[in-house]
Amino acid sequence: MNLKLLLQNIRLPIKQPTLVAVIHTPLGWLSAFRHFFSACIRIIVEEARGHLRLDVPLAIMAIVYLAAFAPVISRVTETPYILRCCISDEAPLSMALDGMRDVPYGDPFNFVLAPSKGKRLPPYWGKINYAGVGYYYGGVYMGLAFLIYAPLQALGLPPFPTAPIILRSLSLLAGLLALMMIYNFGRYHIGRFGASVGAAILLTDHYFNYYSSIIHPDTTQLMLAILGLAVAVRHLRKGDLESLGGLALISGLVQGTKLGGPWMIPMVALVTVKGLMLERGNLFTLQAARELVKRVLLLAGISLVTYFISTPYAFLSADFYYMTKIVLGLMSQSWLTPTNALSWISGLWTNFGAVVMAMALTAAILICINAIRGSVRWPMFVLLIFGLSQLLWYSVNGKLWVELGYMLGTFVAVALFAGELVEALGRLLARVKGTGRAGAQIVCALAIGAVIVGRWWSPAALALTWRATELMTSIEIGRWAEAGNIPRDARIIWDDSAFFDLNKFPNGYMYGLLTYNELYAYRPDYVILSSSVFGSPHFAQMRKTQRFTMQNEGPFSVRLYQDLLNSETSEPIAKSGIQYVRSFSEGARDCTEPSQPKMYEPWFGEAVPQRLYRSVIGLLGANPIGVWFAAGISAQAQYANHAGRMIDSIRGKICASYGPTIHVFRVIPPGTEQGFSQPLASSSWDGLSPLNAFDGDTQSYWMPSPNGADPEPWVGFDFGGGVTKSPVRVKIEWLKSDLVAPQVEIEYADWGQEWRSAGLFPIDTANSASSLTSEFTLPSGAGDHRLWRIVFHELTNRLVAVREIRFLDTKPADPSEAR
Repeated sequence: MNLKLLLQNIRLPIKQPTLVAVIHTPLGWLSAFRHFFSACIRIIVEEARGHLRLDVPLAIMAIVYLAAFAPVISRVTETPYILRCCISDEAPLSMALDGMRDVPYGDPFNFVLAPSKGKRLPPYWGKINYAGVGYYYGGVYMGLAFLIYAPLQALGLPPFPTAPIILRSLSLLAGLLALMMIYNFGRYHIGRFGASVGAAILLTDHYFNYYSSIIHPDTTQLMLAILGLAVAVRHLRKGDLESLGGLALISGLVQGTKLGGPWMIPMVALVTVKGLMLERGNLFTLQAARELVKRVLLLAGISLVTYFISTPYAFLSADFYYMTKIVLGLMSQSWLTPTNALSWISGLWTNFGAVVMAMALTAAILICINAIRGSVRWPMFVLLIFGLSQLLWYSVNGKLWVELGYMLGTFVAVALFAGELVEALGRLLARVKGTGRAGAQIVCALAIGAVIVGRWWSPAALALTWRATELMTSIEIGRWAEAGNIPRDARIIWDDSAFFDLNKFPNGYMYGLLTYNELYAYRPDYVILSSSVFGSPHFAQMRKTQRFTMQNEGPFSVRLYQDLLNSETSEPIAKSGIQYVRSFSEGARDCTEPSQPKMYEPWFGEAVPQRLYRSVIGLLGANPIGVWFAAGISAQAQYANHAGRMIDSIRGKICASYGPTIHVFRVIPPGTEQGFSQPLASSSWDGLSPLNAFDGDTQSYWMPSPNGADPEPWVGFDFGGGVTKSPVRVKIEWLKSDLVAPQVEIEYADWGQEWRSAGLFPIDTANSASSLTSEFTLPSGAGDHRLWRIVFHELTNRLVAVREIRFLDTKPADPSEAR
């Protein structure tokens, strides 16, 4: 008996039709929703199945992809310390997954923010702390990984290497599925040869392979976005609500993978309007307007609900909002070097090269011209909007730096449009009677071959690099330290890409970009600088142009790198208080006979690339085309030599190192005759330090201890052994108007000598209280000295507070004072 009949036969003291309606109507809604949701899922599954079909070209590419990157999934995953040696995002994302097994279950912030909340991490994480720079992505990537990780944890598998292996496997699988869907999308809407060209371009792209083989959600997002593209094209054909609902579901998942919803909107909007046109014909009617509003609300509602289901902690906790706000704030401003839309576009052009980009642009222009003429190839037009939307999103909002791998969707559009031009050329040749079809096939085959020959080195280099991880300089420095070259109790600080096992070096600390402030605060014995930081394009440029001082640094200061490294060559240079120890850099030597070490001879010889260059120039001439061919062939020979060297090193035939250049420096203890510079004070309030008066941070401040033994407190700076300064003036920024000293005395000293006065300066407390700034010009004749300090006189209850003190070598009008 059905529910409606059952209710009608029950005798109740209320009107039976009312009760039936009250219960039956919501049940009807639920049933309709269930059928609608099932239809949406069915459409997604159908499109996924249709875009994952395997043929011979795709099977070959899949085998190459898996052979290159599947065997290296488990590299350097034994501990959190070695995991973070080489790629900065892998350890925090593994921590996020590991934390999802804690309460509240499924929240990636459980371990990431544990230190900031006073919670203890499991012992195997040691002192690793990502509370300030942690996880900010959505829940799809982590949620999928957790579905595998949770039962494996329950079975007793350890977090390492389990968590990073699962995450890398997911990235690799998502990359493979994305490649398959991209190929099939091209096969359906371009042709088999065009699809092969597009897929080959992606398969040989560094960023696609890089993000497919590391812990990062980008390939998962790309896979979902391409599936969304396929469903969008289906909606163009059908115009039904079910395909629109499927597109909304996928859009919510794209947002829940890595905040990708905004750049999906233009494509979704286009197909929504086009689908409505298919159903209604005329959009300029009241009924069409109502239907459009209904569809927009449907899209927004389903996308939002899907986003909530995939990333619930974005709505249930402030942690996600807080971290996302910080990251988006950083990414949306040019803190480092000027970054704009042209930076992203030029980077895209450089990555693909002039030939591929010119092919893609030509095809896109032809598609647009045909659309203007009334012959619209809607799948290709939607693909164009899809690629341009992501490019526009990052061009407008990505101002911190250019990371091309963030916009893999744009890469797909470039690759497929290049394939479209090859296919179009093939179609044109096929019209020629007789040998036209054969000629078209030859041209398309040559295009695929040219892609492979011209771009093979990128995936080969990455695959070989992952296999040579144990030979990386980042690992080598840790092994060198463990061999007794650095004391186990030494305080070590490094910026990036260096492996130190904190179980053996408990006082090691990886910080990121290092400044003098970190050295003053941490007081390390050793400082490690990596070219993965100082050699990156933005920091390399900043080292040439930035003008901060060592005791008054600003945001993203590279003053320390400017002082320790040559701005052009990045070679270590002498610095007072810091001794250069050694460097680790790329290199190779033949070590088959340890007793007789000799230089390594490349497979094809050192001179072969240059000889090939000269031969091609002799054959084609020194014209632009000849030079271009010669440079390309010479580069291929160099790549082959480098590949041979890496293969020999992996096989143990040569002793080689790969990876960033890493410089090791020893810090001479501050407060000694040749020691490193340091801020000084007679005493400091609990929780404060003299560094607060020289750190360039407008939010920090220094105050003397109220219980200090010195009746006239002071704060100053020791510029270090062998360094002397002769300030022209001194500038003090006070914290509050009622904490300004009535009088200050500026004193100087040299090592082992008494303090001497450079002048006593009364302060106009009324004027200083309003501006919170005092400035004093020092009398000439004081000379150059190592130590300078400010002594505060006539204080009430020892109360004085200073934000910043600056010992300036310049006149007030000198622009170098500006931060």
